[in-house]
Amino acid sequence: MAHLVEVAFKGNRKEFFLWDYPDPPPLHAAVIVDVDRGEDLGYIHALGDLAQKRNGGCSHGCGTSLPERKALRLASEKDRGLSKDLDRLNEDARRKAMERVKANGLGMKLSDAEWQWDRNKLTVYFTADKRVDFRNLVRELASHNLGAAHLPPQHAFVNDDVQPEWIFPGQHFLPVHAHLGKLGNFSG
Repeated sequence: MAHLVEVAFKGNRKEFFLWDYPDPPPLHAAVIVDVDRGEDLGYIHALGDLAQKRNGGCSHGCGTSLPERKALRLASEKDRGLSKDLDRLNEDARRKAMERVKANGLGMKLSDAEWQWDRNKLTVYFTADKRVDFRNLVRELASHNLGAAHLPPQHAFVNDDVQPEWIFPGQHFLPVHAHLGKLGNFSG
């Protein structure tokens, strides 16, 4: 029987996964999970009845069905060591992105940058008081090797309470509330 687990990641990001082993993992254990474009490392935040209840709460679960993605295994010491190395890479990516924002005179403030554990995806978090056209920033970040061979833009989220609009072929902007944005899904 699969166990429903809630996994916490850097910041306040949490998601639900299935644990396909007979015994549930320990609370707060580091686990490797299946995510968009690869694998990520997170920590068990809730399991059992609490995970079921939180999944029904709809913040990041909605409880209508079990998640399709799985928590693959407990993280090894080597896995956790690789995760610690990402702290330096995250800071480097944030610093380089801040340099490019300043050089382009963009009206946005970068708050964080986060590599997925397997370094297949980089997410840059920012705030802005108004809509920001950061297409050139995305191109520049892709051209600066931030630790991956290739970083094509996949999705960009901006602060816009109006209708979403198409910006890149196959790419789109979605509304984000409270003047928060997330520039993300760079693939390696």
